Amino acid sequence: MSKGGSGDTLTGIVLALALRNQDVEEATADAVFLHGLCADLWQSKYPAQTMRPFDIHKLIPDAVQKIMKEKK
Repeated sequence: MSKGGSGDTLTGIVLALALRNQDVEEATADAVFLHGLCADLWQSKYPAQTMRPFDIHKLIPDAVQKIMKEKK
């Protein structure tokens, strides 16, 4: 997650969640969790490959789906 651009991706997630009428602190916490979950999913799917910031975008739907399944 120390690649250039991953912080920009995290900022975009925070902004998207905040604009969905979430409290900024809650949006930030949720975004950090989602960002980290995307990294975990990447590691489980592609253990030998380095994750780049644009790879995070691809995994957001999978991460949200995983959260929703665990919530039930």
